[in-house]
Amino acid sequence: MLLAGNRSTHCGQSFFNLRVHICFRSRLFNLHLVVIPMFDCHTTDNIFNMLVKFLDALYGKWRAKLISMSSDNENTMTGRHTNLFTRMIACIENPVLRIWCALHQIDLVVKSTAEELAGDEWIMFTWSFSIFLRAQANLITSMAVKCPKKTNRWTHLGHLLQFFKDHRHRTVTYAETHRPEQTPTSVWWVITFVVSPTINAINVTFVILQNRSLMIV
Repeated sequence: MLLAGNRSTHCGQSFFNLRVHICFRSRLFNLHLVVIPMFDCHTTDNIFNMLVKFLDALYGKWRAKLISMSSDNENTMTGRHTNLFTRMIACIENPVLRIWCALHQIDLVVKSTAEELAGDEWIMFTWSFSIFLRAQANLITSMAVKCPKKTNRWTHLGHLLQFFKDHRHRTVTYAETHRPEQTPTSVWWVITFVVSPTINAINVTFVILQNRSLMIV
């Protein structure tokens, strides 16, 4: 079996998401097995102890069956020395096959690139402008549409940028009248029109890589 781990947060509660890939009778099964609540700090020791205890309780022979682990490039997961992978590999009885999650790697690159645009001013204004527009009840009523919420999902960011483009004149006029400091600059609009189709292309890539029938050799 192969393990893939990732951390996430839902409703303010931290979780460790554990996926298990099992090959049985020449078929590969991808199981989203369990989400483990995390009540301690996200240190390597805490994650390691939690994961080992869970696997010991789930299946005592996991050390002899595990052949691979994969995750994103977060420091706690894949640091150079005492990271989670180093400690897990020390427990495993088989040679370890390291697999990098393509989706996570793309996500990390896109996130860092977006944060560096215009010295992080573009992404910060995108967030603040969306909050401003979502709070304007009169504007929402007159347009009969509400600004999408910006999240850490690239699909949502794509919808948000498309909204800005589709309703550019109405939102700019409203901002100039009611809160001039929230009026987007020409530079921000140029970056937005350039980034929008790129985000859409990235979303298509994510969909393709999540296809169950996809096989990359």
